[in-house]
Order: sequence, then structure tokens, then C-alpha cells
Amino acid sequence: MPIVQRVMRTGAQVAGAVRDVGRLTEIVQVLGKNGFGFVLDRLHLPGIDRIRGIDPSREHLPLPERARLAMEELGPTFVKLGQVLSTRDDIIPVTWCEAFESLQDNVKPVEFEAIRAQLLASLGEDHEEAFEHFDVEPLAAASMAQVHRAVLKGGEEVVLKVQRPGLKRIIDTDLDILRFLARRLEKQVPELMVMDLQGMLADFERSIKEEMDFRREADYTDRFKRNLSVIPGVYVPMVYREHSSREVLCLEFLAGIKMREARSAGFDMAWLGRVYFQAAAQMLFVDGFFHGDLHPGNVIVMEGPRLGLIDFGMAGFLSEEMKDNVCAILYGVAQKDFRTVARVMFQVGIPKGPVHYTMFESEVMELMQRRLVGRAMGDIQVGPFLTELLQGAIRHGLKVPNGYTMLFKAIMTTEGLAKDLLPEMDPVEEFRPVLEKAVRARFSRERLTRDLTVHLLSSEQLLRRLPIVGEQIIAEYEAGRFRVPVTIQTNPTVERLADRRLSMLGAAIVEAALLLGAVMSMDKPQWTPLGIPVITTLLFLAAMASAVVMLVLVFWRARGRIEE
Repeated sequence: MPIVQRVMRTGAQVAGAVRDVGRLTEIVQVLGKNGFGFVLDRLHLPGIDRIRGIDPSREHLPLPERARLAMEELGPTFVKLGQVLSTRDDIIPVTWCEAFESLQDNVKPVEFEAIRAQLLASLGEDHEEAFEHFDVEPLAAASMAQVHRAVLKGGEEVVLKVQRPGLKRIIDTDLDILRFLARRLEKQVPELMVMDLQGMLADFERSIKEEMDFRREADYTDRFKRNLSVIPGVYVPMVYREHSSREVLCLEFLAGIKMREARSAGFDMAWLGRVYFQAAAQMLFVDGFFHGDLHPGNVIVMEGPRLGLIDFGMAGFLSEEMKDNVCAILYGVAQKDFRTVARVMFQVGIPKGPVHYTMFESEVMELMQRRLVGRAMGDIQVGPFLTELLQGAIRHGLKVPNGYTMLFKAIMTTEGLAKDLLPEMDPVEEFRPVLEKAVRARFSRERLTRDLTVHLLSSEQLLRRLPIVGEQIIAEYEAGRFRVPVTIQTNPTVERLADRRLSMLGAAIVEAALLLGAVMSMDKPQWTPLGIPVITTLLFLAAMASAVVMLVLVFWRARGRIEE
């Protein structure tokens, strides 16, 4: 009886934690059919029907291939999850990533009547009056939407990206179940805690819900159109806002051929390659706003010639600091400078606990020796190097923010397209001028002035208070009221705090003096190789170094007192 009660109680807990037990049962059965019963057995899910054994027709297939089939069968949420995982070769094996990549193309279209109902609900009853023609057969089908070609009354050729009907309900239900399974997995398989399944799922949930709002993609498309207008030969389609909504996106149709077909069609591949790399460099290293999935299928070669870019549903953002860090890493790769690569990668990572920097630096040096040293620039594969760099950071307890992993994937996609379709071009050499320009800009007069201003403003309050505090101390001393309390019984905590405050004060004074010197030197004649003012730069770096040294001393002394 106690065993029955325990099973019933656990089954009730499953039902209470998941809104749709029927869908959970379906997911469990599909996973079991594809040979994942060994994982499900560890979850202990009473109340769920017996797990189905593996389908004999799939028994011979590799495990990654069976996972792909399961995701396709389970629908949009799992297809999208697979697509996201296909970009994360820093956390799952490459063979799994390769299997999940084919999820991009193998999605069964929705019947047109369902699409018509979605258009009616999203654009209103009179939406058909705006179209001269509407293709019933889809141009493409994806996990969240499918694309139909149409012609407006004015003769403009367009494509409409229409969200799959009932998608929100499906995704909300599946996310609820995935959250439950992630919690259960981390509880039953503690070794998975290091992967932070719940954190990864939270990122995925935020991403998929943003992607469901097509108004966001419309905004991204308009922004890319503005940003890339500075590059001759690049074209981004126009958005027709009056025929778009949360569930429908209407875009200008780009007539052309896929990038893979351009060489056989007689296009100048050297010109196309230069334009492609200029666009990629502009997005990645200048704008800090980049296409998250610029694979060959999203690049259209048009007459003119022009290079058309499409599908901006996935985009990445970089702050100015992140751009600086990425440029520093890639410049370090180009110069084979392992210390710079290790230091910057260590800085961008978020430590989950104590990190042994010397061991991390040694591993980066070994990786660069193996991947970069002794090779011509054209033979260097940046993608595999960045993948191993990310994997090494994770092994050493550093969590790399999603912005960087997405950027590294974009760089790998760009390099992969070049190796596949533009073998005569070297991505590292194509990016080198942009990287050198970015490094020079980091130490330009304008950038230094702005950084110095920020630091001066930060120190301004302390500098303003110093004379007042000094006058008060002198007045108290002259009046005979200045007292320094001395106590025989020392308090280590108080001493540590006092030492830290004095050291911070000293650091602030030294830093402020160096910063003021840097500002005053900017109008003085000085040596400026590559446009970088040497004296100003040295004073600025000295100010930063002094602050770092003083902080290290503070914490070192505090640590020493604690050990005593």
C-alpha cells in the first residue's frame, strides 16, 4: 500500500507541475520510440503510460539522427529548439549539430485553408482586396511560419511570411513541459547541473517568444536596410507595414538565384565575395547588429549585380565593449598573440566559481599552437578555433554570454560559406583591414576623449569632496578637536575595511592625476603612429593600470589579514 500511495502521490505531482499531461505522454512516447528510453527511465515519471520501445526501423540509425526525427515529429517548439542547438557546438557534439542543421528544411507545410484563416484573423476581412494574386502553394515552410508569394494591386511582387495557426498555444504548452523536464533532469541527474539546463531553457523561451512577434522582424529588416545602405551592391527588401502584423510579415520579393548557383550562372565570384565580406564586417564589427543566420540560403544573387539578404528573424546585438573584445580576440588570432586571446576571453567570461587563469592561458596557448602557428593565413580555420576556445572556457568554469556565442556562430557561418562557395578568398585577410581599423579607432582621439570624460565624471565627486574634507580635518586639528581613537583590541574586519578605503582613495588620486595628464596632453604635439597619440595613450593606460594594481593590492592585503 505505501508503494501505491507513493506512486499515486508522485503521479499527482506530475499532473500538478504540467498543464497538459496528454502532451507530456505524447512527448515521452515519441522519445521512447526513437530510442531515448534510457534517459526517460532516469526521470521516474509515474502517471505516464508505459514508455514505448524503440521502433525497429530506426534502431540502426545513429542517436543524433534519431533525435532529429523525434524533434520533427514533435512539432514547431522542438524543431526550433533543434535549430538553436545546431548553433551550439560549444556545448553539444558536432555530430549532433550537423544532424540538427537539416531541421532547417524538413518541415511539412500547413494546408492553405489554415493560412487563409490566419490572414483573415491578422489582417482583417478586407485583406484580400489588397492582392491581385496570391499563390496557394508555399514558397517555403519553416517550423514557425511558411512563406507565400503574392502580387499587390499596384503590381508589386511580395512574399508573405504567415505564422502557423495555433502556434502560441502549442509553444506555451511545450515550454511548460520542457521546464518540468529540465527541473526533473537536474534533480535526477546531478552531473547535468554544470550545463545549466534551466538557464539555457530560459534563454530559448525568451528567444522563441520574441521571434513569434513578426513586428520585431519588420523592425530588424528596416534597421538592416539603413545600416547596409552604405555598402554598394547590397540590397535588403522593403517592408510593407500596411500588410503586416504580429503574425504576418509582408516583404518585397527579391528575384534572383541562391548564392550556391551563382558560379555556374557566370557571376563574378570575386566581386560577390568582396561585397559579402564587406556586409558581414559592417554588421559584425562596425554596427554591432548582425544577421544571426547568414547561411547561403539567405543570400540572393540578383541582376545588376546585387547581393540580396533575407530572413532577419534572428539578429544579434553587441555593445561597444563587446565589439572591442571581439575585435581584440580576432586581431590576436590574426597576430597569433595567445596572451591577448586568453586575457580577453577570460574577461568576457562569467566565472561560476574559482578559475585558475594560468591553466586557462596555457590551454589557449596550446590551442593556438595547434590551430594557428605555422599555418598560412589562408589555411587557418577560425570557426573550429573559436569552437574549441568556447569549449575550453566552459571547462574552466567560465560562462560565455549568449551575445558572444551567437557572434562566434555568425563568424563560423561566414567562414563556412567562404570555404564552400568562395575558396579563392581568405576570410581572415578580408576581415583584417576592418579589424585593424577597429583597433585604431579604439585608441583614437575621439574614443580616448570620451573614455577619459567618463572616468573623470566618475572621479569628479570624489575630487570635489577632497578639498572640503581636507579643510575640515585641518580645522578640527587647529581647534584641538582632532582625535585619533586607539584601541588595544584590534578588529580584523575594521582594519581590512580601513585599509581598503585608504587604498581606494590612493588609487583614485593617482588615477585622476594620470587622467588629467592624458587630457592635457591631447592638444600637445606628439608621435602618432597609425593615428594613435602615443603620450595620451600611455597616460591613459597608466591610469587604468594604476587602478588595477591598487585594487589587486587591496584584495591581496585583505586576504592576507584574513589568513592571519
